Amino acid sequence: MSEIKRILITGASSALGSFIAKSLRGLNQSQKFELIGLSRTKPINNYFDKFIRCDLGNFRKIDCAFKEIENKYFDLLIHASSAVPISTENAHEFFQTNCYGSFYLVEKLRYQIKGILNISSSSVYNQNDEILLESSDIDIYNEYGLSKFYFERILKNFAKVSNIQFISLRVPVLILPGVQNNFIAKWKELAEKDEEILISNPNSFFNQVGDARVIVGLATLSLNNYSYNDTVNLGSFDTIRISNLTEIFQRHLGKKINFKIQESKKKAQLLSTTELQKIPVKLYTVEETISWYLG
Repeated sequence: MSEIKRILITGASSALGSFIAKSLRGLNQSQKFELIGLSRTKPINNYFDKFIRCDLGNFRKIDCAFKEIENKYFDLLIHASSAVPISTENAHEFFQTNCYGSFYLVEKLRYQIKGILNISSSSVYNQNDEILLESSDIDIYNEYGLSKFYFERILKNFAKVSNIQFISLRVPVLILPGVQNNFIAKWKELAEKDEEILISNPNSFFNQVGDARVIVGLATLSLNNYSYNDTVNLGSFDTIRISNLTEIFQRHLGKKINFKIQESKKKAQLLSTTELQKIPVKLYTVEETISWYLG
């Protein structure tokens, strides 16, 4: 029997944290995991072997949480915790949680972790570029995106001097069962209520879906000593028109949906996945991801 892999997951009570834990449990019966979750609130599921209450926006609470794991070594830290715009518009909280508190935690774990999978955001990018490369300009006026970008930079330098493997994922619209508060989830909610759905740029191409199954695949690679050591976009490797996206919804929900086109001056953007495609992980088309979400 293989050795037990110990994994620390922040944001344990979030939809993503719970999905990662559940997926790891179901991956391979020959591989055993010890999953420890950190979060402000207790997860409603029982996928974790241990839960520790922790607020990454508060150094004192990080210290308290650390006392419960200070003698444990982790094969992987999956950093899925974040202060997001849906929960706060406070710029201080973005930086305190996403940057300062996150670094405070990894610094305390410096000698106790082998690898880090950091969940960042495509919100770091300037909204004027049509194709978003990992090297594209950063939006300096988006406090949330800027807080994620600064932690990416800090983590890259930290991992280099600490000899720790890492991957930072710039995630766009996160797709997984139960996710809320993005436009795909909103479309589904409105469609089920037979309400009107407004769309913009129907002839523009789109690929900004972050399939959570890819995150699990990257976690598995990291546990098997795969090393990328940089930041990479997470998106679909193909593109479809927004109009085709509406057709996928109608086909899978089995009914005519009331889509209405609205004018928008905002440019549609594509997320480059050239770097992601260099990593040996299973990727999904936009239709595969949306179909999985719609069931």
